[in-house]
Amino acid sequence: MEQVSVQHFRSFGDEVKIGLKPGLNVIVGPNGSGKSNVIDSLLFALAQDSAALKTRAWSDLAHRGRRGPPMVRLQLSSTAAASSASDGGGGGDSLTLLARIREDGARTLSVDGRVATLQQARDALSAAGLDTDASFFVRQGVAGAALSGAEVPA
Repeated sequence: MEQVSVQHFRSFGDEVKIGLKPGLNVIVGPNGSGKSNVIDSLLFALAQDSAALKTRAWSDLAHRGRRGPPMVRLQLSSTAAASSASDGGGGGDSLTLLARIREDGARTLSVDGRVATLQQARDALSAAGLDTDASFFVRQGVAGAALSGAEVPA
């Protein structure tokens, strides 16, 4: 992942772009700064189900003062994304995944500007070398419990 853009999603009203570097990325900040919402936006765009975000409905993820549809855009740039293009999953050496919440509360996905099913989005991400089970995310409570030796929450 090279960049994530978040707009009208949870605590993010206006568009926020977060650049990511190869390797380990850590999101830090004071309480209430939106760290968990960044992780939730990534999980939402990575085609996870609503239970992974601890919400019952996609519409619960909308910013309360929103002026447009909640959306998360992931930009992947690598040779892995280029190999996805050869399989029909992308165009060139990058892949763009857009996840939006429609007015009726449904999530829609598109890959490189084309409407995609949940499975097509997962396949494109997988072909680009991104593990779509999101096991590479470590939430704040899990990290704290692991470091203190306490039982790790699910």
